[in-house]
Amino acid sequence: MVRKNRILLTVLLSACLILACSFGVGAEGECTEHSFGEYVSDGNATCEVNGTKTATCTVCGETDTVTDIGSKGHHTDSHWETDKFEHWKVCKTCEKAVEASRGMHTYALSHLIEPTKNAEGLDKYECTFCHYSYTETVPKLVVTKTFPTGAFIALAMVMALLSLLLFYLAFRKPSVRKKRK
Repeated sequence: MVRKNRILLTVLLSACLILACSFGVGAEGECTEHSFGEYVSDGNATCEVNGTKTATCTVCGETDTVTDIGSKGHHTDSHWETDKFEHWKVCKTCEKAVEASRGMHTYALSHLIEPTKNAEGLDKYECTFCHYSYTETVPKLVVTKTFPTGAFIALAMVMALLSLLLFYLAFRKPSVRKKRK
């Protein structure tokens, strides 16, 4: 009978050990082979950063977290945000400025109204990329009286002749005059 009990006890312990191994539980009560269920997204992905997803072991309840390929990039439309110096797009999902779209304006100048001596003019500056534009007034033309070119040449010639005459008078030999009786 003792022998029968020992055999029964050995079979019973073997069955327990087989059951424990099939469920992945080791001798110390730890899971030796996890059986993770379906990975579920943690909902923490953004436009710029991948999120994570987590699964739970069906044997011991331990969780496993892995990277989820959830980042899909920014979503923008054709509208530009601008200031006087630069333009950029804004993501419709996260409402952040998309730095890769940021750039300085490249302005093209259009003269809308030419200035005259009686009226101011108007210039328009428009970005060739995002079409941001602004206008600036141009001051009236200042008309200055100038010396006519022909008169300047004539004056220069007169000055040259006077210089020659002075030179001649300064360096000529004095003439000797005889007195009349």
